[in-house]
Amino acid sequence: MKIVSIAEIKANLEDYLKSPPNEPIAIVEGDRPIAAMSLIVDPEELERFLLANNWKFNQILEESRRSLQEEGGIKQDDFWQLVDRLPTND
Repeated sequence: MKIVSIAEIKANLEDYLKSPPNEPIAIVEGDRPIAAMSLIVDPEELERFLLANNWKFNQILEESRRSLQEEGGIKQDDFWQLVDRLPTND
């Protein structure tokens, strides 16, 4: 993982966008980490990344896991109804 200052990213963003995929870059301001950047070239990988970082989707998964342990799970139709209610990023 590379560690790069925000000033360096601003000055050379195009170069960093040409970096090899799957080589994350930590962006720092001073000594403090402020962001991470990972290049995504596969549309399916992008979808997985977006779902993994969607708090509402993760909340549904956690509720499903809890329900599965305590009550034997939720019905598939109920799960997809919850997914359909997720806000879109449009």
